Amino acid sequence: MNRLALDFHGFERDNAGMAPAPFRCDAVEDPDIALEIERDAASCGEAATIARYAQAIPALATLPISLDTAIECALRAIGGDPLVAAQRLIELHGDFADAILACALGLGIDRSEGGARADSMLAGSLLTQGALISGRWRVIEVVGRGATAEVARVRDEALSTPEAPVEAMVKRFDESLASEARAHALREMRALLAVPAGLAPRPLALHASESGSCILLTRFEPSRAASSTDDFARALDAVDELHRAGLAHGDLKPDHLRVRDDGSVFLIDFGCACAANGETVRADLARLASMSHDAARTWSERAGARIARAAATRRAARLVCAGIRLASPRLRRRAALRGLGATTVTCGILATGLSFGRWLSAPPRIATTSFGIVDALSKTGRLKEARMGPDGRITWLLLRMPELKTAPGVVFRKGESRFSSLTFTPDGGVVAVPHPEWVESLSRIDAQDQ
Repeated sequence: MNRLALDFHGFERDNAGMAPAPFRCDAVEDPDIALEIERDAASCGEAATIARYAQAIPALATLPISLDTAIECALRAIGGDPLVAAQRLIELHGDFADAILACALGLGIDRSEGGARADSMLAGSLLTQGALISGRWRVIEVVGRGATAEVARVRDEALSTPEAPVEAMVKRFDESLASEARAHALREMRALLAVPAGLAPRPLALHASESGSCILLTRFEPSRAASSTDDFARALDAVDELHRAGLAHGDLKPDHLRVRDDGSVFLIDFGCACAANGETVRADLARLASMSHDAARTWSERAGARIARAAATRRAARLVCAGIRLASPRLRRRAALRGLGATTVTCGILATGLSFGRWLSAPPRIATTSFGIVDALSKTGRLKEARMGPDGRITWLLLRMPELKTAPGVVFRKGESRFSSLTFTPDGGVVAVPHPEWVESLSRIDAQDQ
């Protein structure tokens, strides 16, 4: 425990010794108990602590009005900055952390003239076109109203210029909910801060008043509501990334899925956001499957959407995702192009392989230049010796060609024979023209032998 918490424990002990008799409460109903707490806090001043009332009321945690009253009295008893006082109380009463912080937000506006004026600006039905919130935010249009809040697009009069207006979205929670509205706004702000970048509007500020009013400000992005199976297929990617970050939206509907001009999708209204688990993830996917089914127009879109919706009833999350993607014409076209590309590449590889195989099985090509002839003969293993003149022409070749011994008209002496020309026919035959000098010398030798 840090020094601040130790000091505050001492503060509670000192005040406990100075406090009057322990708090007694005979009331039964939550509002009546809260009234008793307020009266006691007014009489005991700085001795008003959460521990004092929690000891006397064991069920304090289940009484929202009484709990908020006890927290507000303890915050006032500490004094100073409400948020600093809230941190001190949270160190002592961690189980009430959310309720303490929500109450501190309600006490956060200064009760001076300017603060009172800002408090009054937050109260009442402000979100009407042209209204000015807190002297800064001018309402351009009211986007929607729900059971607990209303949303409007506003312009920042302090930062905007005629050439470059600065716009934001304001979500105002009903002041009749009192601390419940502040707690709801606090939960939504925490969810927005935990969402991966690009999947939700950027949060700007959270303002609350003691009267119970609370407004949440986020950055405005031009967008439209999701309406087609392509939109919901893109939304599936955004929701999947949100689930991987550990969050589930909890209230998916077309108006809460916003499509930017570039086609990317982000989500709004995280008031029902919760931790991602098997059940909450399946609930989000089931809502997406239902929306995709309602948006389907062609038979192919309806086929994929039916698969997704049927899979949702069987709690098959992967099949739901596959059905939503199958219902998207954009993804089907992309899959078809990928298949065509893969087929083209495969055919090209096969054609190249066949051509290369033919090249390997083809007989050696006869070169037309002297160097090419020598190289080609060397590869056949027949060349024993080659001589070339200064002009680069072949003057002498010594070859191993035992098959010529059976060729017609070819005469060998001592294993050698000389030719003027040697041609191979396509059928593998040989046409040999003996060298004249070789023929003449053979004739002389034969004559001498006779």
